Amino acid sequence: MLYEIRDIPTYKNREYKGVIVQDPNNLILETILDYLKKGTVDKTGILQIIQNDNNELNSYVVKNLMSQGVICEQDLREIGIPDTFIDMLNRSYEPISFRPGGAIDRINKVSTEIYFWGIPSSGKTCAIGALLSTLSRLDDGRVMRKDNDCQGYEYMTCLSSLFNDQTVMTLPAGTPVTATYEMAFDVYDKANLYHPITMIDLAGELIRCMYKSDAQRQLNHEEEETLETITNLLVSQTSKNQKIHVFVMEYGAEERKYEGLPQSDYLDGAMNYIERTGIFRKNTDAIILLVTKADKAGHDMETQSKKIKAYIEKYYSNFKGALDNLCISNEINNKKLITLFISLGDVCFQDYCFFSNRHAKNVVNRILSQTSTIDTSRRGLFKSIFGK
Repeated sequence: MLYEIRDIPTYKNREYKGVIVQDPNNLILETILDYLKKGTVDKTGILQIIQNDNNELNSYVVKNLMSQGVICEQDLREIGIPDTFIDMLNRSYEPISFRPGGAIDRINKVSTEIYFWGIPSSGKTCAIGALLSTLSRLDDGRVMRKDNDCQGYEYMTCLSSLFNDQTVMTLPAGTPVTATYEMAFDVYDKANLYHPITMIDLAGELIRCMYKSDAQRQLNHEEEETLETITNLLVSQTSKNQKIHVFVMEYGAEERKYEGLPQSDYLDGAMNYIERTGIFRKNTDAIILLVTKADKAGHDMETQSKKIKAYIEKYYSNFKGALDNLCISNEINNKKLITLFISLGDVCFQDYCFFSNRHAKNVVNRILSQTSTIDTSRRGLFKSIFGK
């Protein structure tokens, strides 16, 4: 049953077994109820699935299994689900969803441009939200100031306010897979330096479009526009801004398929497209491989680091090798790929989170160390004006 559930696409209007799925959550629920009706699985089996992985089923499915009397709150307590998450199941709060971003032709802000790449369901949106929330709540004298003129201002504002380490929150819904968002802001520190930054959350569909383009498969209108966006931003535009590219990859998702192919095939295909178009040949300061859901690799950072390194070598060695080669051939970051990992904290039923910024702080500090700074002190301004 689990294999069948995991094969169901997580986004609306995707094909599954020759049929376009309108509501994937309902299809998962119906699949489980069908197995229960046939006697292939029972209540104990369902609870065992939840106990083995609290995020195997999402809150919609669990709520409906409870409303239909398959399981109850006490069952969840007995398998170790904390009351804070069980209480969330009784709320009717809907996760924040995001409107598609408008077209982006170029980045106008003089800044370090940070591009986030990742396939749908890679955890990219939540990772960016964790980083923005951490940046907006820095407690070491640094201050973040958002630029309200950027295309993704609303998206940035919503994400940065979501993640709070004081209470359990509902994770945001996935972004439209063809939407790209531009988020501009400055980070000021106590040394009279500020970091002008533009984060670009690239469409989740982009990597799949790159694969389809090189595989000579037909692209629909939305997919063509998605590829055109990246062409405008990274190939055709005349911006001389330095750039950082962050590739977001989910730990433990090596078997999950998206329209028949696993994450690794799309990532490998994207590398072929990137190398052919020469996207990273100019003005690239760093390439970062950011692994999400690091909590699945253990509880302490040392264990997580070792397991994630072994995981990448086992399942994504071709992709990592391609990133390594890009760093070497283009002399990026002293010819070295940066590998980081992030966890949101305690997540349950895929939708509820008790956020911890422990990992996000490490990622924020590493990214800021790679960005350009401007000296805002009187001495610094004097130097910039007179070139001294």
